[in-house]
Amino acid sequence: MNKKGLFCFLIALGFVGIIAAIAASSTGESIIFNETKGIAFEIEKLDLERAVLEENIDFLIRETMESELEKGNRNPEQIKEKASEKLVSFFMQAEKEAANRGIAIVFFQKNGPVSEEFLNLNSKVLVVNYENIALAEYNFTGGIFKDAFLKAKIESKNSEKTFELPIGYSQKAFAAGLQ
Repeated sequence: MNKKGLFCFLIALGFVGIIAAIAASSTGESIIFNETKGIAFEIEKLDLERAVLEENIDFLIRETMESELEKGNRNPEQIKEKASEKLVSFFMQAEKEAANRGIAIVFFQKNGPVSEEFLNLNSKVLVVNYENIALAEYNFTGGIFKDAFLKAKIESKNSEKTFELPIGYSQKAFAAGLQ
């Protein structure tokens, strides 16, 4: 979803490595080096968590739309509601599973927790049919004023990352060979 974040993370990780190497070469600085290395691994772990969230959200939305199209559902509102239901369920499951790994994930929007109602109000689905092909596109619009956001705070003991579903996010799915 956001390649700039990964590039910035790699640059930051490089700087941390350089700083850690300089610190380790100094007498008595091995403790600082080990702590810095531990934090770097922790940051890497959180970055992986964020990437997994992104990939799973993409997959979940696309899979939901494909499944509904294959069932013959062409109603954009029904498809959007089904995607919202599955997303909220996934968010709750991701929060619980992360806690088992010692990581705190909290999904939120500007007025509190993320709900199906919030997602339904701030997203749209467009369905286009042509002959025996159906195409659906999910868009997170951010609402009328483009000020609604969906974020997740991902925390461990010594570091923190943020996941954000950007306003304008879209995912497409299609089904072919339909009668």
